[in-house]
Order: sequence, then structure tokens, then C-alpha cells
Amino acid sequence: MLRTDPLAAASEAFARRFGARPTHASNAPGRVNLIGEHTDYTGGLVLPMAIDRSCICVGAAASNDASAPLIRVWSENECSQVDLDAEAIGPGASWHGRGWTSYVAGAIAALRAIADRPLRSIDIALASDVPLGAGLSSSAALEVSIVSLISAIAGLDLDPRALARAARAAERGYAGVPCGIMDQLVSACAVENHALLIDCGDETTTPISLGTLGDTQIIVIDSTVKHALVSGEYQRRAEGCTEATRILGVRALRDATHALVDRHADSLGDEFAGYARHVVTENARVAAFVTALASRDLAALGPIMHASHASLRDDFHVSCPELDAIVEAAMSTGGHRGGSPGVIGCRMTGGGFGGSAIALVDPDAVEACIERVERTTKDRFGIAPRSFVVNPSDGARAWLL
Repeated sequence: MLRTDPLAAASEAFARRFGARPTHASNAPGRVNLIGEHTDYTGGLVLPMAIDRSCICVGAAASNDASAPLIRVWSENECSQVDLDAEAIGPGASWHGRGWTSYVAGAIAALRAIADRPLRSIDIALASDVPLGAGLSSSAALEVSIVSLISAIAGLDLDPRALARAARAAERGYAGVPCGIMDQLVSACAVENHALLIDCGDETTTPISLGTLGDTQIIVIDSTVKHALVSGEYQRRAEGCTEATRILGVRALRDATHALVDRHADSLGDEFAGYARHVVTENARVAAFVTALASRDLAALGPIMHASHASLRDDFHVSCPELDAIVEAAMSTGGHRGGSPGVIGCRMTGGGFGGSAIALVDPDAVEACIERVERTTKDRFGIAPRSFVVNPSDGARAWLL
């Protein structure tokens, strides 16, 4: 993770690599998901928020002798550069697993597909302080930031939803991750001090105020166990949900009910029945979480988060021993608001197979929670998780320098 200000790092890198000053900049945040995991690609409900960690891109139109527009992109995090012919990039498995360059190539190709004119040559430098592999959508932040910057330089005038769709096309067609729209949509459309309720069926968004949390701290606990969503497990869940949808005979898995899943249990088998149960119950948990926030019932948030983690662990099978231990350790720190200070709720967040947990913590218990988690994971697994407070932030923007 970058340890300096991303804007300063990207600007300095641009001058060093390209011998000029950038004219435009863009910012796109990472995200943490409060509730609603693995429901986005089934047309379900999710409640993420943008965080105050982001990917910054700076750039300028460039001239070169090439016959086709050349887009040169330097990554300060990776200390490497990719030069891409904007007219020659095409989707395919050859881009899968090529790290950050897959996302960049996909973003450029997606913009080219929706632009009404050829893209021009552009030089770009980027820097990000969103932790990689922590389940905080570092890839979506990169995609949305690149799309926002190129759109601004090229004068494409795309609205936030169009930016999000282009960014998702990059991840699906080039990085090879069959993701839903959640990560890109919250990175593009988030509202400061709010979570974003997204209906992934019709892509409608509703800002949900987090002011009702008061001084409760939102803590991300990065297990430092890295996941790779392109390794196949994520795709297996997505394909399993598609098959469960077919067996149940519904338009989307979010339309299923408990009774329907129970009636088709034999046809689904244990694996697909578990996936369907998780989606049905998780959508209900998102609605219950929003209701609890609106009514300031903070005590109700903990059981909802606990049930989400249990479902992800037992029905969807995307947790891991390290995340389970983090959640257990965090929840043993204390009680709910109104009693002794402690952790209101904790659950794994993100795609799973490693990554992070999210905890809602009374301010007086933050240090105790972090210490308990660190001691537990060191004793059991020999790892040192990284914990930090995140704040609900605005979505992407681009501006002139």
C-alpha cells in the first residue's frame, strides 16, 4: 500500500516519467460493504460505503508519432508502465491474470466502445492507498479512476452510472471476474457520510445516512490473507448461483424464497441450496440493517452482522479460519451501546477467501478490539492483521489541475 499522499505521488511520478505537468486529475475511492455480500451478481440488495482510501490518476493529452492513439500508464504502486494502442485492445482470456494492466486495458477498451470518436493519445500516472487484496475494491477504484480521467480528458461527459458500467465491463471482460455492479457503482456514486443502498436488479441507488451511528467507529481489519478472485472460487459461486436460479425457475436468485428453496432442496443439492439460502437471507438482512439504521436501533445491527458472517461461512463457504477468528475475537471485546463499551457487530466483508472484516466499535473500545484481534491472530496463525478506521466518503470525481 502506498505510504504517501496519492495525489502528490502520482503528480511527481508523471513529471518524472513523462517530463511534463498533468492537466487533469481523478479520484475514485475503495469501498467497504456494511452488509449484502455475494448478492450483487444475483440482482440483490447491497449496502456498501466508499472509504477515505482512493486511487488517484493524473494525466494529459500527449502527442506521439504513432499512427494510432497511444495511452501510456505508469503505476507508482507497481513501479511499472504499460503502453496501449487504444484502437487495438480487444477482450479475451489473454488479459486474465495480468494484474493491474488488465484493469487499465479494459477501462480503455470500454471507453472506446462507448465514445463517438477515437480516443486520443494520453499519458497517465496513478497511485493508490487502497490496500491490495484486502477486499476493499482496489480494482474498482483503479478502474473508475482511469475511466473518469480519460473521460474528462477526451470530453466524453459520462454520468457516474455510465462510468461505473464501463469500469465493470473492464473487470468482467479483461480481468475475468464475473462481478456485479456494486463495487464500481459505489466508487462512482457514493455520497459523503452515507452508505449507498443499491438494488442490483435495476441499479437504483439510495443514499442511507450513517449519522445515526453517532460516534461509532467503522473499523476495517485486514487479515493480510490475500485472496485472488480470478483463481476460480469466485467464479464457481457465481456459476452456482446461476444454476440455482435455473433450477428454482426464477428470473433472478433474489426472487427466490425460503419455501421455494426448501421445496427444491433435492434438485439443488447441498452446495447450490446453500448458495440460494445465503442470497435469500442476505437480502433480508440488508433490508433489516437499513431499517435498524433509520430507527437508530444500533443494538440490532450486531445480530444482523453476525448472521451474515455465519451465512457466508456455512452456506456460501467463502470465509476462512483467519477471518472467523478475527470476528470471534472482535465480538468478545465487549457489549452493545447502553452497556459496557465494546463491539456492536463484526463480519467478514468483500469477496472472501481472505481479505478483511468490518467492525462497528464504540470509540472507547477501539484500542481494546484491535489488541484482542492482534493477539488472537498472532497466537493462532502467526499473522499480524492491519486495522484502521474508515469514514464514509464521496464517490469519484475528475478536475482540472
